Amino acid sequence: MNLDKNFSETIIRLNQKIDKLRESIHDREQKIIAQEETIDAMDKQLKDLELQIMDKNFGTWKNID
Repeated sequence: MNLDKNFSETIIRLNQKIDKLRESIHDREQKIIAQEETIDAMDKQLKDLELQIMDKNFGTWKNID
């Protein structure tokens, strides 16, 4: 009888640890998603700046002709 109780308590503790690990994984996934969104936004800004530079350079060369 005592063995069954110990086994049940061990299972409960293991399930609690599993739940905490799942929460931790979920939190890390959310941080990764936020970082990816930030990178995507920065990449878009960089591309926009590159286009502005190309437009200005093209305008400069156009004015020389």
